Formats: sequence, C-alpha cells, structure tokens
Amino acid sequence: YQFKEKDHLPKELALIESLLTKKSKILDVVCGTGRHTIPLFLKGYDITGFDFSQTMLDRMREKNPDVFPDIYGSQDDQLKYFNITEENLVASIKKACEAQSKLVA
Repeated sequence: YQFKEKDHLPKELALIESLLTKKSKILDVVCGTGRHTIPLFLKGYDITGFDFSQTMLDRMREKNPDVFPDIYGSQDDQLKYFNITEENLVASIKKACEAQSKLVA
C-alpha cells in the first residue's frame, strides 16, 4: 500500500483499531487491494481478506509480495465450503459472526 499526502488511512486505521483488541479476528470483506488488510496484518492482527474481484486481489499481492495474510477470492474452496456468494454475502457474514462481533463498514 502506498500512502498519499492527503490520505485518510491513518485516521481510518485508528478508528478500526479503537474497536478491536489484539486478540480480535478480522474479516475484511471486499478488501480490494488491501487498504486496511495489509496495515492491520503488519500490526499483528489476525485478519482475513475477501474480495469477489480476482483483479483486486492480484494487485494486492503484486504491491505486497512479501506479506502473506489469508486472502480469498470468490472462486476459493473456503468460500465454496461456507456457500458464500454475492447474493448471500450479508446473510453469510451475519451467520458466521458471533454475538460479540463488531461490523465495521
């Protein structure tokens, strides 16, 4: 990830981190090129990224070749196992989350 001069990422990350503990497990839904996934992973959080766009995931891996968070695309077996599709994504996330989970959109 490349920071821009007037980038809001530090404030976004601070807000997200204020809702977490170091033991939090994070699912970054529609993670794109890793705007939040990569920095949180590098800070030690247990984070999994998901995106329906393989192009976006490929860009994330190209920009961060030495960083290895768990990343899944819509064709991955993990998503097929949990029957996650674009149509049932919200329902699947709700079902998968525990009562004490937080949703950050």
